[in-house]
Amino acid sequence: MAPPKSGYSNAQSDGFLAIATALRAAGSTLRANVEIGVVVDFDTVRVSDVVVRSREADTDNLMPPDAARLVVEIANQSLTKDLGLKARDYAATGIPEYWVVDIAARVIHLHRDHGPDGYATRTVAVFGAPIHAACLPEPIVFDG
Repeated sequence: MAPPKSGYSNAQSDGFLAIATALRAAGSTLRANVEIGVVVDFDTVRVSDVVVRSREADTDNLMPPDAARLVVEIANQSLTKDLGLKARDYAATGIPEYWVVDIAARVIHLHRDHGPDGYATRTVAVFGAPIHAACLPEPIVFDG
């Protein structure tokens, strides 16, 4: 767990606030949450930093992947895992979009077009640039 006020915790809060504010302003039925467990398979749960979801998470704070519209991971020391293993897991479960916020490089890795072997489309946005997601009513800006 990251210590309070670390770059990781600030990035998680900033990402959540930008996404939640955009959803609320548009009157969307989608919700944003932090620290939600996404069920990948019978043996695997991935705890995600920010999730945009279509319905309430289970009482155990576990969510089936078909409820997720966007998953965001904050990479402070986990970039390799977030861009590799987690990206493959989220794509294979059908999560439409996956973002990895690379704090050190000040960029966001955007993954779209999921399939069983990963995401077909990968782009990079710099901090401060508008970022579009299919589930968000308008672009958001992440300044880190």
